[in-house]
Amino acid sequence: MCTIKQAVGDLFSSSDEALAHCVSENLAMNRGIADLFRKRYGRVDELKAQNARVGQVATLAPLRQGEPHIFNLVTKRMHYDRPTYAALESSLVAMRRLIQEQGIATLSIPLLGCGLDRLAWSKVLAIIQRVFSGLGLVITVWALPN
Repeated sequence: MCTIKQAVGDLFSSSDEALAHCVSENLAMNRGIADLFRKRYGRVDELKAQNARVGQVATLAPLRQGEPHIFNLVTKRMHYDRPTYAALESSLVAMRRLIQEQGIATLSIPLLGCGLDRLAWSKVLAIIQRVFSGLGLVITVWALPN
């Protein structure tokens, strides 16, 4: 069973084993939360070398003890495009496989695709619940304070 919790505040204050967010295939990462991930974790060349396409995931393994795994969900081709729910779901399915392989038990996410990308949270949440059903994962969804 997957547990989904809600939190208000800074996603980066999480002590979870992994963090995930949405990016474009071109990995511009210059706006929104993707910009914060780029500034905090860098290693964009390492991400680009993975050549992840829409519906896939580019990952960063922790460099030091206590750092999280980073899952970059590739949900659109270019940074100015809009993602589809199908692309988000494909990326989540790919991430689920990696989470299982790596034995990750806790994941923190923002409201995936619902900021600059304008997806509807109710639809995104339904996809998350479907994809992670049956997996003993605890997901914390972080929202910014009003």
